[in-house]
Amino acid sequence: MNNPHDINLLIKELENLKRSKQKIMVEGKFDKDALEDLGMGNIFVLHKIGRSLSSGIEQFIANLKKGERIVILTDFDKHGEEYYKILKEELTKNGFKINNNLRRILRDMKISHIEGLSSFLEREAGNKQ
Repeated sequence: MNNPHDINLLIKELENLKRSKQKIMVEGKFDKDALEDLGMGNIFVLHKIGRSLSSGIEQFIANLKKGERIVILTDFDKHGEEYYKILKEELTKNGFKINNNLRRILRDMKISHIEGLSSFLEREAGNKQ
């Protein structure tokens, strides 16, 4: 079971992101679904059938304003870390800022896959009752 302080920090950061309307990049559809279950918007899916990684990044960048803060929420497995590195490099090279607050919290809590975030929070809420 996670520290209640960590859970509260996670919930607070999710609320901050909802209010800020920052764009969020995720790996796949299930990641997007999990975040939408939590009321998040402005989510862009990197992997879609028939679209290459570079094409996904180009499409994402085309919809951004210079200097915008972006949240990269890839998983913490080997592929997710590789995608994160590529995305961070491309986005910063193109003048965008990366918001890693939520990513740090998830890593500290050892939540490795974004698609499980909404069910994790539901379980934690059930454990409090």
